[in-house]
Amino acid sequence: MTDVMPCPFCGGSGLRHVPRELDGTERPALDIDGALSVSVTGDGWYAVRCGDCCAMGPRVRATRAKGCGKALDAWNRRTIWAQ
Repeated sequence: MTDVMPCPFCGGSGLRHVPRELDGTERPALDIDGALSVSVTGDGWYAVRCGDCCAMGPRVRATRAKGCGKALDAWNRRTIWAQ
């Protein structure tokens, strides 16, 4: 599983939350002091959000098994672009 990059706007880092509906899928390690979370933004849509500055990464459509990984990949691509 890909590590999540820090927020390009405020520097918030660490993945704090992944929804329960993604239990049983490949998940990264969680950080209790983290600022980032994977959010369900609609039926089959996922995104990473920063809890410090409320930035949201690109929404991705995926199955439950791949939602977390695809959301993290999209966040990391956007983070690299924004730097």
